[in-house]
Amino acid sequence: MHNMAMVKLVLLLCSLGSYGCEKKSGGQTPEVRPATEGGKPTVPDIKAEAPAVATEKDVMTIQPVGAPIEVKVPSKSVPVIPVGKPKLAVTAPKAIAPSVETKEEAPKKKAGRTGKKSVQKDSYVVSVVATESGGKGTLTVELKPSGIYKLNQEFPTKMILSASSATLAKSTIKKSEAQEFGEKKGIFKTTFSDAKAGATFTCKARFAVCTDDECVPKTQEVAVTLK
Repeated sequence: MHNMAMVKLVLLLCSLGSYGCEKKSGGQTPEVRPATEGGKPTVPDIKAEAPAVATEKDVMTIQPVGAPIEVKVPSKSVPVIPVGKPKLAVTAPKAIAPSVETKEEAPKKKAGRTGKKSVQKDSYVVSVVATESGGKGTLTVELKPSGIYKLNQEFPTKMILSASSATLAKSTIKKSEAQEFGEKKGIFKTTFSDAKAGATFTCKARFAVCTDDECVPKTQEVAVTLK
């Protein structure tokens, strides 16, 4: 290995003329004689050229596959045109729970109670009606003459009232206190309270009915139960 290197060096020096080389016939390897100066071999002044330095233009950077490619952007800004339609992020509005107002419910009224009774005779009809709702009630008495009869306007007509399991505002209603009093109808009213289940009201009506020829006093009792 070392001898081959020496042979290559001698051939190089021969080509530069620093050594005397003679070529022998017969295809033998020419004898190489080094040039001498004062009996010493001279070594040619071989200046080794400095290796060329590669510039940035001569160097191509090879990046591994899959690595991001670095692109130098010019100093002037260039508008970037997106490819395809941009996707807009749409945020769904938050559901707002509707406000609920709390209303106080009015206390339910108790179902009303009613009682009605009528007594009919040849010359008159007496009707008693009791109605109650929410703890308060009204008692109504109605007088009606029949046929040719009329209510006597001069007679001291009055209603005598009583109640069990209830409290009446009046126990007697006179003709002067009547809601309405005429020849064909008389209406008497009062109120009551604290009526319990099964409360009963009794009316004793005192009045007189007349024809063109005569007048007849009457007393009629009517009882009604509140249901």
